[in-house]
Formats: sequence, structure tokens, C-alpha cells
Amino acid sequence: MMKILQRVNYLLFCSPGGKITVSVFAIFGVLAFATSISRYDYAYELVKEERQKVEIAQQEWRGHPLSRSVVYKDFPNVRGKGYVENLYTGKKTIENVKWVRSICENIDVPDTLAVYSRFEDGRGSRKGYMNIYTGEVIIPDIYKHAWNFKDGDHAIVCMENDSLYVINRKGDVVSKGFKCSNQLKFGFVFNEGLCVMESNDGRFGLVNTKGEWALLPEYEEITRNPRTGVYKVRQNNLCGVIDKSLNLVLPMKFKEIDFSDHVNEPLRDAPWYFRVGYWVENPDGTRGYYDQNAKLISESPFMELNPLRYNWYKNKNGDWYEKTSDYVAYRVGDKWGLMSKRGDRITKPIFDWLYAIDGNRFEATIDNDVKIIIDETGNEIKK
Repeated sequence: MMKILQRVNYLLFCSPGGKITVSVFAIFGVLAFATSISRYDYAYELVKEERQKVEIAQQEWRGHPLSRSVVYKDFPNVRGKGYVENLYTGKKTIENVKWVRSICENIDVPDTLAVYSRFEDGRGSRKGYMNIYTGEVIIPDIYKHAWNFKDGDHAIVCMENDSLYVINRKGDVVSKGFKCSNQLKFGFVFNEGLCVMESNDGRFGLVNTKGEWALLPEYEEITRNPRTGVYKVRQNNLCGVIDKSLNLVLPMKFKEIDFSDHVNEPLRDAPWYFRVGYWVENPDGTRGYYDQNAKLISESPFMELNPLRYNWYKNKNGDWYEKTSDYVAYRVGDKWGLMSKRGDRITKPIFDWLYAIDGNRFEATIDNDVKIIIDETGNEIKK
């Protein structure tokens, strides 16, 4: 028996013919192993695809109406499998949709075009424009990024070369290309022919529909007031305001500017209170109020205002509901004082902090640890 095994070993591994035979077997073995791996990968992909189909089938579509006639439908946990459907015809007008963005600031008359993102194997997702009333593609999905036609006939898109261009509603490029340092940080939309844009060096300016700088990028910040259309601009850490025609409304001398229609102003009963204008903070910390015509209404010595609220009602679950008193705390430096909603100062700013006990009593802290109670006239209430 031993001699037979030795003879087989010689024929397989020592003789020339045996070596060739072993090599052939080895090659076939490798091929068989590779084929099994390939079949395994293919089978795995098939199982994965079928499993995803089952998961999708078990989920319910989420509908996002774009108009009365068109809806965008997608799954909660699956992106890139949504579609746009015309409810009147029952036709799926766009498939493999990741998302749809429409402008509906004016619900009565929304913009007719919406941006959609569609996924396709081999190229990723690309953006285009669709009609929200028919669901049909108006401008094909060829853009790397795209933003809405917010007003007028112009929108900004990003091409494959990472340059930004202005297009019209037909998809025609109407500007030369320009760069932005952080394209996904901002919503590039035109407002009355102007769009806030950041230059490559991180400065901000305004571009027009030709892609040209209408306001040179020389500012650290530009913020638009959507109600009045004016812009707060910051340069060298000082703020000013420019109007739609790029004229300077408030000089560049303020530490901070807030649009008053966006500020929850506690002193709405004050005789100089107004709805549209600017609340400014000077470099020394004092504040002032300007109307929309840049007229100084009041220059106030306080730096900050806080409405004084107190626990008013406790429900059966033990939760308290708050009520706002007719008084506010105002700050000068690091001290607080009591003021009426009409802007009448009741006490000097001598307290470290103030909070309301009820509508007419307030706890004040002095020297960081001494607490006293004062009434609405500022007099101390002895315990």
C-alpha cells in the first residue's frame, strides 16, 4: 500500500506530466472559487434588491401636494425612489425623484416652476425644473445644484465645473460663470433682481441677473429684510443699512442693527414704539430707534430689555402657565432696573437681577446674594 501511495505522489508532483496536471487542477480550482464568489455577490445583490422592493411595498407613500393637480410622493426611509404624479391623468411624469422644492411664500400665486432632484445610476443626483401644475419637466435635470425662480425670470444654477450661472425660464444661460466659496451654505435666489453672494475670499456682495456685482463684495455680512427689502450690511465690525437702490439709509456706525418688525419688542405701549424701522445698538452699548425713513425716534440709555413673566395658572397636571406683566427689566452696564411698558423708568439700574412674583411684585437681587421684594412703584415691601 505504501508503494502505491509513493507511486501516485511521484506521478502527480515529480513527473513533468504530473506537474502539468496539478497546475491545471489548480487553475480550475481558482476559477471555480472566483466563479462561486461572483455568483455569491450577484445573488447577494439580487436578495438585497428584492428585500428593498419588499420593504418599499410594505411602506406607505407620503404625498406632498405641489398644486391641486400634481403631487410628489416618496417613502419615509427610502430616498431616490419617489415620483411626481399628475392626479388628473394618473401619469407618473418624473420617476426616481429624491426631493422637490417649490416657492410658496405667496400661497395664492406660487411660482409655476419647482426644483426637483432626480437620481440616476452612474451620475448621481442632478437638478432640473418642473411645472407644478402639470408635473412635466420644463428644464431637464442637468445641473449639479439649482435654486428656485423666487421672483422674476431668473434663477441661479451650478454646472459640472462648479461655476454658477444665471438662467432664464427656458433654461438659457444669460450670464457668464462666477464662483462662490460655499455654494451649499446659501439659498441663491433673486429678490427684485439682486442676490446675496459670497466671493472666494469670504466677503459678501450683491449680484444682478447678468451675474455681475451690483454691490462689490466688500462686506462681512449682508442680511435682507424680507418685509421692506432693505439690507443690513456689516463692514469693519460696524453696521449700516442700504435700500433696494443700493443707497445708504443708515450710516456704517452701529455695533448691531435689528429690523424692528422682527424683534419681539416688550415696549409696544411706549409712545415712540413703531412697527417698521430699525433697533440699533451703538458701540458704547446704548440703543436707539429709527423709523423706516431713518429718522431717530428715540435714543435710549438702556442696553437690553427683558419682559417680566410670572406663574399665573397651574393645571391639573401640575404644569404652570405664564403671564407677562405690564413691566419690563432694562439693563445699563451690568445692572438692571424696573420700567413700565410705556418706557417710564421706575427704578434706577441698581439690581443684579429682577424677576416677577406676580403682576405687581418683583424680586430684586442686590450684591449678588441679598434679595428684596419691590412693588410696581419701586418701593421695597417689608416682609
